[in-house]
Amino acid sequence: LKRGENDKAATDLDTLLTDGSSDPVVHKLRGELYETAHDWDRAVSELTIAIEGGQGDAETIMVRARAHRAAGDDISAMIDYDLALDRDPNFAKALIARGQARFRMGLFPSAVPDLVKGTERAPNDIAAALWLYVAEARANQDGSTALRTAMQRLHPQGWPSALGQLFLGHASVDEVM
Repeated sequence: LKRGENDKAATDLDTLLTDGSSDPVVHKLRGELYETAHDWDRAVSELTIAIEGGQGDAETIMVRARAHRAAGDDISAMIDYDLALDRDPNFAKALIARGQARFRMGLFPSAVPDLVKGTERAPNDIAAALWLYVAEARANQDGSTALRTAMQRLHPQGWPSALGQLFLGHASVDEVM
């Protein structure tokens, strides 16, 4: 949605529910709308209604997980990452997000498998490759081979190539900054 259209879209969606119906698809759309507007509590509420009403695909659960995470509720976000992966065990976004959450919790060894599997399914997600490298380093593992492979897909002078070069010891902080 374009800036300023959120209110109109919300009003239109509200109109669809005024007849007393509780269409889970409308709640899903409202939840996604609130999530893009950074109204985390309303997003979680609407998406929960949608999921409980049968709109519980992995992508919808991930939207709710993002809202939980943004609201500072990492535990509920982790529960949703697990639920999304129950629905689709190969869902790269959920694998990467759960790996990042485990990393932020200091669970470096358990972050690595999710990030490995996520980067295998999303090989062009260079940010995920950087997360994997750092998680492996914090878990006392060598992640340089995977990072070098991911770096081959980047323009050598582009971002985040410079950060990868720094991590691999091929550039100094002064060169990156």
